[in-house]
Amino acid sequence: MYAGDINFYDNEIVELAKSGGIFGLQLDERRIGSKQYIGQVHINSGSKTKRMHSNSKLVWNNIQHIVQLLDQHDLYAWDSIAIGSDNDGIIDPINLFWTSEEMDDLVQYIERHAHNFLSDPASEIKNDYNRISAAEAVQRIFQQLMEFFRKYFHSSNSNGIV
Repeated sequence: MYAGDINFYDNEIVELAKSGGIFGLQLDERRIGSKQYIGQVHINSGSKTKRMHSNSKLVWNNIQHIVQLLDQHDLYAWDSIAIGSDNDGIIDPINLFWTSEEMDDLVQYIERHAHNFLSDPASEIKNDYNRISAAEAVQRIFQQLMEFFRKYFHSSNSNGIV
């Protein structure tokens, strides 16, 4: 994860999850990984598929960190993570995932990373309730924000959201 002031510390992630809150992971490349890691991840040659797989790892690494952290604290991890972006209007989007047109591609690549992680018996997840299918993980991550809005901002809300 990026070490800038905008990101959460692990203890804040745990407290937010305990409170029933969610993390809206942004898709701004400057915020989702350190410059050093981004430099390692980005490959400028090879097929577009390989480059998309590599670049989507920036998002997956944040997801995996949160899942492992919450699992270590015996918390269900998958209700606390969301993509907090419509993927348009980002100043520095993740390479090859520039607009909402590429959101379906990002979903597919995140599902691949989730499958690789969740199907590996050596992955650092101690609680079986956090070892869900890759498809369910992706569905939760990409639909969580709307569920949060439906739960907390309904039509009787004077703000008129959702």
